[in-house]
Amino acid sequence: MSEQLSENIKPGPKPGLKLTRTNKGYLVRGGSKTYEVAVEDDAISCNCSDFEQKQKENTTYHCKHISAVLADFEAQQSCASATDEHTNGSSSKANGSAKVAAIFPGRQAPLPSKQSHMLIKRSLSGDGRIDSISVEIDFGFTEEDEAGIKTQALKALKLQDTIIKEFIGIDNTKEDLPEPPQIVMPHSSTPQETLDCIMTKVGVAQSKWGTSFYITFELPEGKTAKLFGSQKYLSNQIAVAGFHFPPEKITEGIVLNIPCRATTVLNGKFINIDRVFPI
Repeated sequence: MSEQLSENIKPGPKPGLKLTRTNKGYLVRGGSKTYEVAVEDDAISCNCSDFEQKQKENTTYHCKHISAVLADFEAQQSCASATDEHTNGSSSKANGSAKVAAIFPGRQAPLPSKQSHMLIKRSLSGDGRIDSISVEIDFGFTEEDEAGIKTQALKALKLQDTIIKEFIGIDNTKEDLPEPPQIVMPHSSTPQETLDCIMTKVGVAQSKWGTSFYITFELPEGKTAKLFGSQKYLSNQIAVAGFHFPPEKITEGIVLNIPCRATTVLNGKFINIDRVFPI
């Protein structure tokens, strides 16, 4: 209740009226009739005909039942203030929420709202296979009832869903990401003059003839070699080594780590892969 609700009300019970607390406020009995005074946050009302009629003309009007409740409340506040002043050396004024809590000792004041926070994490890997995002939303309750809290939670989940969809793109699903190689059964024999090697990763070279893809091979004694060709050609060579990797997944920076055997050819000062064989 606001300060103006209790203004000009003298502390002390009203004679001839009996007050009984309820979950919603007070039952005020006078003679043979009982009226209900309801208190909700900063609003107070009574179901007597006097209040219902005159409150329409004057929103600050208090019937005798409301006045009795306010007087009882002010009497309690006076006692509480005196106790507090004696204990702490200073008096304190209750705010609206504290007054409601005082009138309803079993009722808690509204939960304080807490500022919302958002935590976004992104995970990346050098080979491009991992590019993920996680969104965490921490929000305070501004509602006390279950339905209100559920509404806030659904709004937070919807926001998370929107952020993630915008990150990955609605039309760019995981199917567009590189797949790990899958083993297939080769059908070719391996000559004895081949070298044990490993297909490490895919690179891109620019020349006057355009863009060319290549796979870097790790050879014995710390040497390296390259196999140049189109995405389709390199995909076929990976299949010869015993693995399946679609041409459209052959992109720069993709790590393969595929063991195989190969023959090499010297191209000036560089070593190129001539043929690929399964291990």
